[in-house]
Amino acid sequence: MGFCGKQKAASAQSQVLIIRVKDPSLDGIKTSLSRGFDAMDFHADYSGKRVLIKPNLCYYWDYTTGETTDPRLVSAIIDFLREKCSAEEIAIVESDASAMKASRVFEVLGYTDLAMEKGARLVNLSADETVFKEVEVSGRIYELQVPRILLNPDVKLINVPKLKVGPFSDGNSLHISCALKNIYGCIQWWRKSDYHASLNEYIVAINKLVKSDFVVADGLIALGKHPVRLGAIVTGSNPLAVDSVVSRIMGYNPKRVRHLRLAEKEGLGNVSVVVEKDEIDDLRRFFPRRNRFLFSLTWRFQLLAFKTYVKLVGDIIPPPLEGVIRP
Repeated sequence: MGFCGKQKAASAQSQVLIIRVKDPSLDGIKTSLSRGFDAMDFHADYSGKRVLIKPNLCYYWDYTTGETTDPRLVSAIIDFLREKCSAEEIAIVESDASAMKASRVFEVLGYTDLAMEKGARLVNLSADETVFKEVEVSGRIYELQVPRILLNPDVKLINVPKLKVGPFSDGNSLHISCALKNIYGCIQWWRKSDYHASLNEYIVAINKLVKSDFVVADGLIALGKHPVRLGAIVTGSNPLAVDSVVSRIMGYNPKRVRHLRLAEKEGLGNVSVVVEKDEIDDLRRFFPRRNRFLFSLTWRFQLLAFKTYVKLVGDIIPPPLEGVIRP
């Protein structure tokens, strides 16, 4: 376990902590996470609060694939909130996507059972009351449908993304998927593929509107060119700072990741987080880095397969929500 930034005296905005989890059992995850939270004084602002936990449930892939958030990590977070923070109410939230319904993914990936066991609520953000918000990014105005609950200043949002390499966001820029990208999943409009032409800008836009109070990035099983048991959790209060550290763990320069550069330009933080080099290098050695060219080819194949799948199995695509205007 090691701090990034200028040790514990660093500002809360730049402080990032890498937690190594040697015991992958639920008890081992809880013990490691609890030590990390205590080190960062995590519990100070959560007493008596409503807390939302946003995992990355991008599709129906099990957490062992490295694609979705490990429910054991969410379980450990809930236990910490109950035992040390006395949180008033805890909810696990996700929204519908182009080929995924939140209600189904909760059940398939074990979150329905987890919520019942822990006394937490499940919230489909796509069914929440809509607020239309305009936000400026790079001189252009973007209008987004945002769940009202995420704009409530009295609600705390814990962002629990995956540590993985995602698709290319344009022809040149590699796209990592972690804290900032996970909040993109909070956009209420279900067909998020509509935004892919300006993916970087929409990622930054939604993060300017929806603020993560804390990030717990799941690197227990990370995803590069294949899944790997990395055994790491990366935490911090600033999503861009966490993503910058995660990018280095993956072996990529955060300044080469376009949505991170854009987020910095738009005032969401700083990509030049000072890190403990030995801690980063140790994890980087085990991360299965993706080949840019091969990844580009496979991503195009995935898109083709997805379009074919949509034509064959249309019932998985959620119908437009009643009364909601398509962007």
